[in-house]
Amino acid sequence: MKASSILIAVLALCFLFCPIAKAEGWNVERVSPLFDSWDQAWSVAVEGDYAYVATEETGLKIVDITEPSHPVEVGAIDTPGNARGVSVSQGICFVADWESGVQVIDATDPSHPRIVGSVDTPGLALCVTSEGGFCYVADYYGGLRIIDGQNPEQPFEIGFLHTPDRAHGVYLFGSLCFVADYDSGMRIIDVSDPARPTEVGSIDTPGGAHGVTVEGEFGYIADYEDGLRIINVSDPTQPCEVSSIATPEIASGSAVSNGFCYLADFGGGLRVIDVGDPTQPVEVASIDFLHYTRIVAISGAFCYIVDWEQGLRAIDINDPYRPQEVGSLHPTPLTGARGVSLSGNFAFVADEEAGVRVLDVSNPQHPSEVACYGTPGSAFSLCAVEGYLYISNYNGGLRILDIFDPTDLWEVGYCETPGEAISVVANWEYAYVADGESGLSIIDVSDPSQPYVVGQCSTSGKIHDVAFEGDYAYLAGEDSSLRVIEIAERSEPCEVGMLHLPGKAYGMAVAGDYAYVADGDGGLRIVNIAEPSQPRETGHFYLPGLTWDVEVSGGCAFVADLGAGLRVIDISDPLRPRETGYYIPPDDALGVAVGRNGLVYVAERSDFGIYDCSEAMSAPSDPATNHPSFFCLNPAFPNPFNSTTTLSFDLPQASPLSVRIYDLSGRQVATLVDGYLKAGQHTVPWNASGASSGVYQVQMEAFGMKVSSKVTLIK
Repeated sequence: MKASSILIAVLALCFLFCPIAKAEGWNVERVSPLFDSWDQAWSVAVEGDYAYVATEETGLKIVDITEPSHPVEVGAIDTPGNARGVSVSQGICFVADWESGVQVIDATDPSHPRIVGSVDTPGLALCVTSEGGFCYVADYYGGLRIIDGQNPEQPFEIGFLHTPDRAHGVYLFGSLCFVADYDSGMRIIDVSDPARPTEVGSIDTPGGAHGVTVEGEFGYIADYEDGLRIINVSDPTQPCEVSSIATPEIASGSAVSNGFCYLADFGGGLRVIDVGDPTQPVEVASIDFLHYTRIVAISGAFCYIVDWEQGLRAIDINDPYRPQEVGSLHPTPLTGARGVSLSGNFAFVADEEAGVRVLDVSNPQHPSEVACYGTPGSAFSLCAVEGYLYISNYNGGLRILDIFDPTDLWEVGYCETPGEAISVVANWEYAYVADGESGLSIIDVSDPSQPYVVGQCSTSGKIHDVAFEGDYAYLAGEDSSLRVIEIAERSEPCEVGMLHLPGKAYGMAVAGDYAYVADGDGGLRIVNIAEPSQPRETGHFYLPGLTWDVEVSGGCAFVADLGAGLRVIDISDPLRPRETGYYIPPDDALGVAVGRNGLVYVAERSDFGIYDCSEAMSAPSDPATNHPSFFCLNPAFPNPFNSTTTLSFDLPQASPLSVRIYDLSGRQVATLVDGYLKAGQHTVPWNASGASSGVYQVQMEAFGMKVSSKVTLIK
């Protein structure tokens, strides 16, 4: 028994420290992109029910604003450069992509935008406007560039005009382009013939012209530190300033509607200025709590602002004297995604310090965050049941959220627990909490607004996970144990069975007569619990990572194996589990949930992945196709040999493996295999034409074990 324990420990260390390749898969396909956080929001354009947001390094985001109070991201596409500006016309987006020129994006299906064309520009594409298939670009040192995009798949530059300084903003009004050209003020350019743009007028401004908009006979220039300048452009050849108004910080963009100018004041929020009389502008309202506003777009009674690191903000301007923020959207990165639970078309992710993140997964190829809820502790695990979300919140105990409307979460009740609430499972009546050093806590949740601890079962060691079936709860313990607790009487739970395991049990699932334990460096352990008082191990499968969580469905175990990603294990024969697929994502797999149609959802610390496992689930289960049962180095053939012999070996499961040749003095003379091999029977030749006659030792190493045989070379 002692020798067996030592061997298991060696095996575990081998798997724990073996090199694991990243971003690879077998029979498992990732269908979702990397978790969709936003970089700095630079610009916004609105058409119909959608806002199109340029978010620098994270490209173009498309947001459904049907309900301005609940904007929802429905589509996104990365761009090769840094998306700084955006304009949209009939579903075709033109993105000013900084060093990568202009990207033409077909967004007629907002949930599946695609780049269909692009045009490089000599400068740095910073701002863009479009109309009638033509695109007008403020190209920084490249001046004004005009793109013919009437055929979005074959756009080309048709005309250009150099400006004296750095073109920052552009606005099209009839056949005139108004360019905010920083130190050279505003340039007015006739583009009636796009191939031959001609400057017809200009006016200098005291600041740095950043943005421009035109309404009627007046142009409104966001003039950096010199606030808003209002220019009479009724005669484009002789524009003249009629008034100005200072702003607290840096005027960067504006829009005009119904006699009011909505000015984005970078660092100073949103300023609302009455320009009913353009010669006497008056600030009538402001929203100072906005951070670094840049660009404003107006649609109906709502103003949409990009607020730098705060994303998209929706402002109700029905009453311009009392503007009110009604909604916002800015997905932030996941920082500690540990667990995931499903309810309908929504995935709820436990993101430690950030609390609960809610993702709409109705389109698996583009899951979008629709809500988040901060919890007072660290959200470690969660369980969605019949309109309520139960959260094990570590030092914050058990929290219960109403999720009948997943876009509007609110806490209905909470219950402190004696220990550290690490994991939870629940039904409509009771929640079972893996309570760390305090064992199992049973909480009556029949009234979610008044949950209370009804029973407690102390155990030795730290309890990491819990599952229940009928009158029994099953605990995964860090002290290398599976514990069985009788819960027929919830107020007096008692331990009735226990099984020692080789690793540290971090997660578990129960299905029928079997418990499936994620046993850390001990891999997946399969335990027969038909007799709860006498659990016994019937099968196991070592995995290359640190086995952390497991869910069971459709004859397969889906394992979150930390750095080794998502692993799919066929458990149709619990005595002989076998791996049928895997996918290794960029970050650690910590939590797993199984959905419909072969889709599996994985919490990956800084990411959230959706995987199609249908191929792995349908892999043949015919015993004839099973992998070898033992790790074995077979006799070489021929042996003795002259020049070349063939070595064969059996590998019961995928593993790092090496095959090396040594002479009798212990000197290594050849390496035949050194890498990660799939399970199965393998052969490898040894061409010994460069070696001397004699006896050599073949040494194979895998699973922390070494086996060897001898071969004789005769020349």
